Amino acid sequence: MNEFIKPKECIVISDSNIHFQDFYDKPYLSEATRAEIKKADILLVAEDGWRGIDHPVFPEETSDFFAFLKANLVDDVVPDICIEDENYQLLELHADVVNLPTMIALYAALPILTSVIGNYVYDLLKRKRDDCNIVMKIVVQKNGSSKSIEYNGPAKWFEKNLMNVTNSLFDENDDDETNS
Repeated sequence: MNEFIKPKECIVISDSNIHFQDFYDKPYLSEATRAEIKKADILLVAEDGWRGIDHPVFPEETSDFFAFLKANLVDDVVPDICIEDENYQLLELHADVVNLPTMIALYAALPILTSVIGNYVYDLLKRKRDDCNIVMKIVVQKNGSSKSIEYNGPAKWFEKNLMNVTNSLFDENDDDETNS
């Protein structure tokens, strides 16, 4: 077995009923923020009700990750974060686990998103120990359907595994998409 490819138990792919529209009506968003996030191809979303917490929270890597996305995505792929600045709250978890924020993305943005996430994780590996784990969820929307990609495993196997699943996520006969 190739040492860079972790067995499939690190990645779970499933149908999802989550769509961009689900986040446009969050009660903690202003009308201005709603209008801005509707322009996004990639949306970082908070965890609502995580372990009994009564407000939306983001994993501690979110700020750095969002800045990295904005700096490294091509100009026509728009990322945004689904929260008001004053409501942004971080949740710190286990030090040996890198929790990336949950993302919802258009299928057309997925190849560049996975590449940028791979670069981010590579940079993390240079700063952290090789044996840290990555926890990540991307909901991918295409033509009104959504699929969820969840990764929970070693950082060193992350990029190869993610690239392997993104190429065959949806039936290739599907064409157009929108985030509404």
